[in-house]
Amino acid sequence: MAAGPERGVLEGRSAVGQGARGEADVTIVNYDVLGKHVGALAERGFRALVLDESHYAKNDKAQRTRLCIRLSRGVPLRLLLSGTPMLNRPEELVPQLRILDRLDDLGGYRHFMHRYAGAYRNWHERHSGEPRKGEPRNLDELNRRLRATCYIRRTKQEVLKELPAKQRAVVPVALDNRRAYEGVLRDVVRFLGEAAENDERRVAEAVQRHKAETGGELDAEAMRRIHAQVRASAEARAERARQLVKIEALKSTAARGKLEAVAQWVEDVLESSEKLVLFGWHREIVDALAERFGAPKITGGTPAEDRQAAVDRFQGDPNTRLLVCNVRAGGIGLTLTAASNVAFCELGWTPAEHDQAEDRCYRIGQVDSVNAWYLLAENTIDDEIYALIEKKRTLVDAATEGAPEAAGADVLSDLKQLLKEKAGS
Repeated sequence: MAAGPERGVLEGRSAVGQGARGEADVTIVNYDVLGKHVGALAERGFRALVLDESHYAKNDKAQRTRLCIRLSRGVPLRLLLSGTPMLNRPEELVPQLRILDRLDDLGGYRHFMHRYAGAYRNWHERHSGEPRKGEPRNLDELNRRLRATCYIRRTKQEVLKELPAKQRAVVPVALDNRRAYEGVLRDVVRFLGEAAENDERRVAEAVQRHKAETGGELDAEAMRRIHAQVRASAEARAERARQLVKIEALKSTAARGKLEAVAQWVEDVLESSEKLVLFGWHREIVDALAERFGAPKITGGTPAEDRQAAVDRFQGDPNTRLLVCNVRAGGIGLTLTAASNVAFCELGWTPAEHDQAEDRCYRIGQVDSVNAWYLLAENTIDDEIYALIEKKRTLVDAATEGAPEAAGADVLSDLKQLLKEKAGS
């Protein structure tokens, strides 16, 4: 029997196997350490490049994306693999199309951004009544053109006929700290109002500076430039970061308030002798639930060996019926088919994060229908985030599945508006 290909695995600054010496047929490297090896790898003259979870290379400005583009140059065969190639917006496909050297097949960068991402092509289009900049459009056409050039979409139902269905359900749960939650909500809304006033002040100051420098009035184009400059300023970016911190505090307050209701729901599931994978967002919530049930847990701080031990225990021990995970840390790369129930007691920000987490159970080896349960505290930020996630999921499906279109969602601005409306009602 002929010997198989030699593999080299690059880890950090060191190399395991024959990858560092250039003798391996297949070299494997993590995205996080690619920068330490990209120079040597680019000189190897690889005949093929495979990027798993290619949506990690969705941001043109990120170093990881730039390194992937550099590594792809001159490689004859390039394959990008992802169940979620687009997480939020069509422009996230641009870097991946660059890596594939297929962007010109879709008209090039300017055409792509204008046609599918809603960017204006010139000054006249800004006044033509077309949709606002950044609003996705023509997504059904984008789907068709992608499929005709470089995109193959295979669902589990198409390639794994034996895999059962997956379904989602929302479970309303009670909040036992309603007064505290409302207090935090008022504080958040007050802070957002002050932030809006600060934005208006910065714009007004910029307008006065412009008038002083030019001695003339501003036209619509000048005002748009001022707004863009203000939004891009360090002060405005810092303000948005503080807004997100405030909103995260509101999420955390809601999570603490429904902790007891979530625990009671988990107890009901476990009493049925079924296994459950439970996802949270904040470390304190994951820790509290894991401790309450004596369950293994996986968070961002879990070492690799402990992570695998938790998976093995959950998969192999019939008496271990619960695994508690952080959405990001436990939502990718794990096989948890011992459970057909997956639940979220807290939410992330994108549909892809939840889809990936659900699919820890919904994969090869699963023999039962998979139920994804979303435990939402009624009349809280949970409702708003879930609605935004579903809105974004519809948008993503329109581009990747050819489903009907829906308007895109700017999470922060949409959520701020929803919180203000809720506080005023």
